[in-house]
Amino acid sequence: MFVSSCLCGYPGLPALALGNEDAGTTGAAFLKVGVSPRLAALGEAYGALGDDAGVIFSNPAGLGYIRRKEAQFVHANLVADIRLNSLFYAQPLPDPLGNIAVNYTLVDFGKIDRTILNAPGAANPFSTSGTFTAQDQALSIAYADEFYLWNKMFQWGMTVKLIQQSIGSEEASGLAYDAGIIYAPVQRNWRVGAAVQNLGFLSKFRDEADPLPINFKLSGAAFLMDQKLRLGMDLNLPIDNTPILNSGVEFYPIPQVALRGGYRFDNNTTDFRGPTAGIGVTLAGITMDYAYVPFELLGSNHRFSLTARFGEPVSKPTKQKEHLVSYTPPTPPQARRAASTVPPPSYAAPVAPVEARSGTTPSAARAASTASRPGYDAGSGVSVAVTYAGSTAPTYLPSPSAVHAAAPLPSALAATELVKGVRIGAFQFLGGDPKFAWIGPATPSVFMKDWKKRGIYQPNGRFTVDGSYEVIGGQLKMTAMLKMSDRTLGTFEAAGDPTMPFAAWTELLTAVNARLASLGLR
Repeated sequence: MFVSSCLCGYPGLPALALGNEDAGTTGAAFLKVGVSPRLAALGEAYGALGDDAGVIFSNPAGLGYIRRKEAQFVHANLVADIRLNSLFYAQPLPDPLGNIAVNYTLVDFGKIDRTILNAPGAANPFSTSGTFTAQDQALSIAYADEFYLWNKMFQWGMTVKLIQQSIGSEEASGLAYDAGIIYAPVQRNWRVGAAVQNLGFLSKFRDEADPLPINFKLSGAAFLMDQKLRLGMDLNLPIDNTPILNSGVEFYPIPQVALRGGYRFDNNTTDFRGPTAGIGVTLAGITMDYAYVPFELLGSNHRFSLTARFGEPVSKPTKQKEHLVSYTPPTPPQARRAASTVPPPSYAAPVAPVEARSGTTPSAARAASTASRPGYDAGSGVSVAVTYAGSTAPTYLPSPSAVHAAAPLPSALAATELVKGVRIGAFQFLGGDPKFAWIGPATPSVFMKDWKKRGIYQPNGRFTVDGSYEVIGGQLKMTAMLKMSDRTLGTFEAAGDPTMPFAAWTELLTAVNARLASLGLR
């Protein structure tokens, strides 16, 4: 206990300052170590900026940004004989899961002289008697994934830390939790995040148990000059200190070299405040990072790390590519519309168009169908084209609600083919602004998540949805096709803002799901 508490000022445990009446009142001070040299070089402004395994000690939601398997080793000589060693491993998990990381960190305080109190009246009240050792260690497991809220995508993450501390023959253990969230608007150059760190408990050292060093963190980051220049800022609100503001900047003059600097604004009387610096160099797939952290009284702290990234890159949300089964590249929309006038192979019996079956005029049928599902209108930006056997031209319906009037498949087909559900194909980029080419790989992920929630997704499903899109004049135009074997059961189109494609995705999903429901797949 005494060792951990008295080391409140050693490099790597900066937040245990003497700035208020609660300073130094928490235990497991090593949990405040940022560990990563990249994090340290950026003044610990890493909550929204981090995108590697080391981010789990700042905001675990950032783990969701890793794209390849990653292994990292960190070493630091702190002050006196105190040494820090840490091992990370992180990787994307198979679809539809997120990313996971594990870490083991050991802080070794070396040999410490044992001081004993002599008998009263002795010439020297204290004397030494041998030495003892002290160590702090933690095993951490982190997980991160994405979720959608109000048509916005967020990253969330959580770290669980098993803690073990030993001082001589005395030991204590505990459990700590970190949780975080990051919002990064689609195709924007900034992120914001929030995290809470070190919730949990410690067991007693002899007669007393200290609280964990809980910290609340708000973060922001900006990515400029095609991500060559990266800026970060964190506001920390620790329970045992006054607020601390961290800032950092990272610049890539070439892709293989990163220059880093930071500044820690701290009104406490801590020794750890002021500028930080560092550099990262990548050669042959190995990244070497170095951080220099000067201290006013305790000297300088140097941290080093080696990071290896390996395996095929996973560009989320394209990690579902293994489910793009039997995909045939779609034809352009113009060619598809021309071909849609040719009726597909007949079903068991000819089916008349909606208007003929309902006994009403086309306009009346469309009005009745639209009225049956409030909330949609003809100006929704989505058109649905369904071709029925026996007709000479497709029937165009003005809104997703109209597909409910479509003819179901014969029961003989339904019994053998509907049970296998729906799968997703790829969405082909037909042209336009290349910076929006990411929309195609993202679309299957959005559709798949929705179908899994509905319980209708199957990797080998009989129904297949694929499509195409283009971005011309700042306008996104998307087309989706629902198919079963060699039959096209529906064509769906949507238009919208390419920087926020969620509206177009929602419209397409609504139309496709309505058509699937009309076929008995709900």
